[in-house]
Amino acid sequence: MNIIIATILFALGLMFVFVGSLISAATALGNNQRIFGWGTILFLPLSFIYCSLNWEKAEYPGKMIFGGLVLALIGILIFILTAQPI
Repeated sequence: MNIIIATILFALGLMFVFVGSLISAATALGNNQRIFGWGTILFLPLSFIYCSLNWEKAEYPGKMIFGGLVLALIGILIFILTAQPI
């Protein structure tokens, strides 16, 4: 049962990170920051840097990205702590 919960949390976390990264790319392009916008589309982890540096403009996608990261890490932690040794 725990592995199902861990998988769901991890998948939801990744989904939030992906959607938040796309929204942060749109935010960057909308604010004429083309390097961050296209860079985020090509390399999604760049959105962590963009949201951290421009929190006042990218607060909404930043909350999605960092919240998704926390969910994914909780899912991984649950999986590690409840794993049965072989």
